[in-house]
Amino acid sequence: MKCLGKLRGSLRAMRLVLLAAMTILLACPVSAAGALRLRDLDGFWSGALPIPAGRTGNVVRYVLDEAVLHIDSGAGQPVTVAVQSVDFVYQPASEWKIEQSDLVFTHRDADRPGTARLHLEGDELVGTYTQYGREREVRFTRMEAPEGELPSAFAFEGRTGGEWASLLREYGSYTVSAAAPIRYEYDLQNTSTSDLYMQYGLDELMRTTEGYKDVDRMKAVLDVVCYHFPHDGAAALPEGGLSPKEAADFCLQNGGIECRGLAGILAEMLRLCDIPAKVVTCQPAIEPSEDCHVLVQAYSYDLGRWVMLDPTYHLMLRTQNGKYVDLRRLRDALANGEALVANPDAGYNGLPFSMEYYRAYMSKNTFRFTCAVRNAFDAYGSRQGSVYMLVPQGWDVPYRSSHSEIITTSADDFFTAPPPRLEWDDSAPAQGDHTDSFILGGDLYYNAADIAWVGARFLDRGSFLGAIGRGGIRSGQLKNGDATILKTGTKVFRCVDEGENIAVVYNGETQSYTPYLRQG
Repeated sequence: MKCLGKLRGSLRAMRLVLLAAMTILLACPVSAAGALRLRDLDGFWSGALPIPAGRTGNVVRYVLDEAVLHIDSGAGQPVTVAVQSVDFVYQPASEWKIEQSDLVFTHRDADRPGTARLHLEGDELVGTYTQYGREREVRFTRMEAPEGELPSAFAFEGRTGGEWASLLREYGSYTVSAAAPIRYEYDLQNTSTSDLYMQYGLDELMRTTEGYKDVDRMKAVLDVVCYHFPHDGAAALPEGGLSPKEAADFCLQNGGIECRGLAGILAEMLRLCDIPAKVVTCQPAIEPSEDCHVLVQAYSYDLGRWVMLDPTYHLMLRTQNGKYVDLRRLRDALANGEALVANPDAGYNGLPFSMEYYRAYMSKNTFRFTCAVRNAFDAYGSRQGSVYMLVPQGWDVPYRSSHSEIITTSADDFFTAPPPRLEWDDSAPAQGDHTDSFILGGDLYYNAADIAWVGARFLDRGSFLGAIGRGGIRSGQLKNGDATILKTGTKVFRCVDEGENIAVVYNGETQSYTPYLRQG
């Protein structure tokens, strides 16, 4: 009987222990042996996701992208994630599930997913975030619900990306060439900014990329700019703008610079590397607007077309078949929902690139484009010369009387290619040995009638270049407007399709044109 009493006492004690344990389990949403219930996590959770932002040697550098989880077990998409790098828009997790005591979800674009595995500890969700095969610890804390409606789509100035794309489709046509292509000027390899060239290693870059395609050199220059110069939309340029060198110094002093300054730096560095490049402002269909975007168009002679470079996002886009995209092609792709592919290292200040966000943002900003004719190291403010604005056919420019831009509805004129590169050969005379030459616009031209490749070109009179002010001047004493052989008053014209590389003088007696080649 004594043994039985001891057994009953032991059972009574065990029963008390089990009751205490059950009380604890009922008070907590997670049991060591039970499954996590999604409804126990309903609400908002604040934390950060570790994002790879670059590499130094074999070491990957990470930054923290502030994040908010919203869990609503009664919603069709119960797990949504908002991150700072894309304006805290709440996007559904691409995958999610409950595995015993863990919430597991996958976040970000399909080509670079990250997977979180979190469990509940008191008022915190703790666990790991795995991306690119690297696992790092993360922690989220319960927070009060944000005020107002949660943004679930990328919206800009009151319209979603889809609504802006619809406007692109509505205004999708341009007129044919108005008269002649816009004759943009490209100041290449200007020694006035050689310090910019040397300071950021462009001389070494050009040596190491000799023989590369020019589009690969463009990417190399883009890498240099995005490595040295971060974007900061609040670091606005002073009124009147800055030269590329001044913009570079401004960025370093202030820790960042707005997109216009970044584009100016990139365009000048490309031109220093002998690549025609210009700054293009991309604007929405409303005015005034809260925001526009500025990037660069660079011309690839190897590909025979323009290529878009966006230094704010370290970005060059391609179509699915691998062709580089220019602004005109980008506009069409956004309007028609065509898939685009970003370079693997694209992203804002080292953060991951979101194609969905960029499509919505640029659907707003590719309705019309603005570009200055003069593209040079000092082309800013009043020195940039004429400025053209390309608008689609049928769209009336708001406040037209207040615009100084020249309006065109011809995309062919606005996006005209630069003059072809000079194809020098051994028959070109040496500098200072021009028996029949002249100077106009500060450029030296010499008689090229005996150069085979020039004679093979179609020579026809284009726009008026200038008139000879003084004839019969010795070649060593030529000044602007002077000629050695041509008579005073002789009219000189640009050659059709050759820009200012070839000039022509019409001979009324023989009814032929004499070509003059610009000294390279």
